[in-house]
Amino acid sequence: RGASPPPCQKFTHDPLFRHSSNLGALGRSDVASLVNAKLKLPGALNEEQARKLVAMADKAQNLPQGSLQRTRAEMDILGELRRMRGIGKVDIATAFYYLHILSGYTTQAVNAVSTALNTMADLSIMAAQHPREAGHLLTGLREGAADGFRHFRSILQTGYSSHDLDNKIPEVPQTLEIRANEQIANAAAVTLNGTDAANRATLDLGGFTETFATLTINGNAVVDFNGGNVCVPAYLYLDDLLIAGGSTLLIKNWIEFTTFLLVKNTSTNVEGELGRIQFEGYGEAADWLPYDSTWSMIAPVPEPSTYGAIFLTAGLALVAYRRHRATKKAA
Repeated sequence: RGASPPPCQKFTHDPLFRHSSNLGALGRSDVASLVNAKLKLPGALNEEQARKLVAMADKAQNLPQGSLQRTRAEMDILGELRRMRGIGKVDIATAFYYLHILSGYTTQAVNAVSTALNTMADLSIMAAQHPREAGHLLTGLREGAADGFRHFRSILQTGYSSHDLDNKIPEVPQTLEIRANEQIANAAAVTLNGTDAANRATLDLGGFTETFATLTINGNAVVDFNGGNVCVPAYLYLDDLLIAGGSTLLIKNWIEFTTFLLVKNTSTNVEGELGRIQFEGYGEAADWLPYDSTWSMIAPVPEPSTYGAIFLTAGLALVAYRRHRATKKAA
């Protein structure tokens, strides 16, 4: 079983809470009291506060599960709830307890002196063992101290470290693997939530055929036809394809007459999404071509150089044909 959602998400995604917020019912004292009891808020929750919590919860819900961005968004919701609850007498008493007993100025001074002495002792030992590296050790000490101070100041000001953790620790891309024909229900609505171009969410078809009601792309994603062949073509059937603004879909291992990305003719979205679809190894343009009475096919548009090669080949064939005819007539 997965972990239970944080209280902030659990309550702000409660249907009663959301509908009440959307309809303005939170302006009623009886409804507001019920919500306040759920969120354990001391005062009345007004409509503006409710909408803010819903917006923050939606933002967290749309971020990849387990990602640092989602963790931060959930922390922001808990912080907002904490601000709404205010500071109680128990909070003040606990703060004074930790400040004056466990973490008083004397304790902090002892810790600082102890850490400094241990650091100097370690540096002295390493410098004695590696005299030629003493300069590098001092440089590392200076840069480390400056970096630590930046973290310290950033945490005090914002609650976050100054390190851009989202860039230093890449998101683990989500991969949906298809390992049998029609593995997932045809009525399924599948969403690929990717991050940057280096960490795309992936639908790995593995050479099999699959059908979805809708495929939604958030961020950067990949549909990989990996494994299809001419004898056993691979198909991806979609009732509709939705690509969010600023998102891209990269198609990998697409082979003409072997792999097929088909969308129902009834879709009203695909033509507007073609500019966000790229085929690996082809140009950046994609086209929506007739396939049959029910489906249309998304396929790459050949680059101008490809057209040039086609015309050149046709021209050479025509020249060879004329020379062959001329040779036969002369004979």
